[in-house]
Amino acid sequence: MDYIIDANILFSALISGKVVYKTLLERYHCISSDYLFVELERYQETVKTKTKMDGTQFTAYSVALFSKINIIPALLLSDKAKSEALELCNKVDIDDTPYIALAIDLGVPLITRDIKLYNGLRKQKFKNIVLLQDLLNTL
Repeated sequence: MDYIIDANILFSALISGKVVYKTLLERYHCISSDYLFVELERYQETVKTKTKMDGTQFTAYSVALFSKINIIPALLLSDKAKSEALELCNKVDIDDTPYIALAIDLGVPLITRDIKLYNGLRKQKFKNIVLLQDLLNTL
């Protein structure tokens, strides 16, 4: 099964160092937008200071995670998907537009920890979204 992951999934993984994230990425084919790197750059100091791992563990864990994620550049997304995602995210969180556009274009569900995003999109009848906790309950 394929899933889109957003930045909050990756941030949670990098901060917690929990094995469950590695299991998730090994069990499913995970895809993300190149916008993930923009957000990672923006919050890198927060991630580094909050992580529960030492430097060596953090590096090894991060490399293992990133080796399991396929990154799709925004330039490959259709204008239709970008426009639809912008309309949906405008009412919830504009920063999630690239992930939603990717989910729309590929027809793949987005996994998120963001309950506000989940509820906001579901209210707009966007069904291609899954809460991380719900997915983890099936593992």
